[in-house]
Formats: sequence, C-alpha cells, structure tokens
Amino acid sequence: MTPNAKVFHQICRLFLAVFLMACWLPQSQAQAGRGGISGAVTDQTGAIVPGARVVAVNQATSISLSTVSSAAGIYSFVSLTPGTYTVTASHEGFESIVQQHVGVNIDQVSTVNLALKV
Repeated sequence: MTPNAKVFHQICRLFLAVFLMACWLPQSQAQAGRGGISGAVTDQTGAIVPGARVVAVNQATSISLSTVSSAAGIYSFVSLTPGTYTVTASHEGFESIVQQHVGVNIDQVSTVNLALKV
C-alpha cells in the first residue's frame, strides 16, 4: 500500500469514528438524568390484576403517560423527567386508585404498588 493510500484510510477511519460518536452522543444524553416508576397492581386481597390501566402524570407539566399491567400485574414507566407524579390505576370491576406525590429522582426507580378495591 502506498503512503497516500495509508493516509487516506486513516482519515476515513477518523471520519467514521467521529460520525459514529456524533450519532451515539445525543442518544446517550437523552437517557441521562432520567428516572422511573414501577410496581405491581393487585386487588385488596393481594391477587395480581393483569391488564390494569396505569397512568403517570407529571404534576409540573401535566404530561401524561399510560401503560397496562402485565400478566404478572407489573407496570413500569422508564426514562421519566425527574419531578413529582400522580399515578392512577384502573380496571373494570374495581374502583380507581390514585397515588399522589410520587417522587422521581435522577437514575432511580420509585416503587409504587397499587391495590385496587372492588
């Protein structure tokens, strides 16, 4: 390989590395400084409630996210902006339950177990 070809390949590798880092950096920053909320949805006897609708509302921004509890009664919200949330769970045949003042901190997951009443 000629000296010019070696230089050309080194420059190409450098540009490729810079390009890959530029693509990766915004994604890594988007995940930094976030938190989460997770827990189980049960009935008042402790039996799991799959398919419950769970809503988390940021109290400062009123931004609402929703999910459905899994077959094991588990729900999870990931990559939430730190702040204070209201978490509500509902399912047909049960009264809705509201848990207010749920704190979400940076790089932590708050556990909020919700027991629905008949």
